[in-house]
Amino acid sequence: TLDGKKCENKSENRTSVSTADWEEKGKSLLIITKMTFSRGDRSFTMDSETTWSIAEGNLILDSVRSTPRGEMKSKLVYTKEAK
Repeated sequence: TLDGKKCENKSENRTSVSTADWEEKGKSLLIITKMTFSRGDRSFTMDSETTWSIAEGNLILDSVRSTPRGEMKSKLVYTKEAK
């Protein structure tokens, strides 16, 4: 959902709980996720925040992930090709 309500997704060895909500009067979408997964007898947690926005006709995804191995940041910019 895009209204800030929690959404839970389960698979074989992981569970993700996410919320997605519009920010800046609908100019960007913030998705916050907490994922717990297991490998053997160990359990790990990863937190992420991803912001989707459009600027100058480009789709931009800014993401910050906190993992057991540290923090990872990424920024993806998708441009539309002219026909």
